[in-house]
Amino acid sequence: MKWVEILLLYLIGLMQGIVFVTFPAAGSLLTNANYHDLSSGEYGSLFIPMIIGAILSSLGGGKIGAKIGLRPVFLTGLMANLIAMLLFAFTALILKAHTLDYIVLLIALFFLGLGFGSTITILNTYVAEFFPVRTAVAMTILHTLLGIGTAVSPLLFDVFVKVNVWWGDPLLLTGVFALLWIFSWLVVRDVKKQGNVQESTGTTLSFNFWVFVLIIFFYGYCETTFGNWATIYLHTEKQLTVTQASYALSLFWGMVTVGRILVAILSCFLRPSHIYVVLPILIVIAFAIIPGVSGPMANIIMFGFGGLACSGCFPLSFSISESDFPNIASIVSGSLMASYMFGYGVAAYGIGLVHEDAGISLNSAYLFAILPAALMALLVILLLRLRQARA
Repeated sequence: MKWVEILLLYLIGLMQGIVFVTFPAAGSLLTNANYHDLSSGEYGSLFIPMIIGAILSSLGGGKIGAKIGLRPVFLTGLMANLIAMLLFAFTALILKAHTLDYIVLLIALFFLGLGFGSTITILNTYVAEFFPVRTAVAMTILHTLLGIGTAVSPLLFDVFVKVNVWWGDPLLLTGVFALLWIFSWLVVRDVKKQGNVQESTGTTLSFNFWVFVLIIFFYGYCETTFGNWATIYLHTEKQLTVTQASYALSLFWGMVTVGRILVAILSCFLRPSHIYVVLPILIVIAFAIIPGVSGPMANIIMFGFGGLACSGCFPLSFSISESDFPNIASIVSGSLMASYMFGYGVAAYGIGLVHEDAGISLNSAYLFAILPAALMALLVILLLRLRQARA
């Protein structure tokens, strides 16, 4: 039945959010001398294979899905997530072998990238297929569930850390994704979305497409600056405890979720484009304030504000772009996912590199993030004016 399929797809969106933030949630543990003992540079470099895997699967998954159907790509993505979590759990057995541990983590992140890129790309396309009229609302609900997963992930990981069985978290997720793969194989139908980039007509549409790509790139950088470096930044430079830093990260993702719920509600009364233009400006404000605040409560609150600012940018980018390019929805979705992951990689690896090699503080890195946030805001304004001119 269709409703069973839709519920399963939304559940997978929730679980994908949990898996996606598992490694950032483990940031303090990964850099702890008593566990994985990674340097800041090593921690940042972990995400390079993830970016490569996500870009390959996003671009390839969209094109392959358009030709042979969405289901095979979707099932492959679920299996890649399973493998990533299984490898992460396995590292508990090799903590003393630093080089081997590091290599296994790199491989795990590569599979996580493959899983995230292909799964989210195909989920976006499925949702657009199931809800052609209310795409913006349906897409926002999907990404709200993804956000709930990202908010739950640090808290879930912290539970296992407190009972000294951190490896139980990825092991549990391995089992969950095994069940999701089985149910998806039984329930999820196949869809072929034929089309190619040449079907987008006119130079204006083509230019708009690349503006979307740039917006998502800058958004990926901003979100990753918040999400990947929060626990390390707040613990080492802001002097918050590990638990307080975890609360800040959870509140960030939690407010991403709350914001997406608000966007879904507001989209029923306002044009999504009106909401779309405000959010990047709020991100600029968040990055301008965070480096100057002190104390646990102020930092936790500001990360929550950052999450609210980030909330609707991702789903609205997908829903608006796919409504502009309906004939190549899976290709557009894959291209935006690839761009997002490229921005993710620049922030995840680049910040680690300049922090360790150049000695630049994470506080300065957060202040610098005002620039990509401002560029994103300007591009959104440009995009909306181009769409108005075309209408």
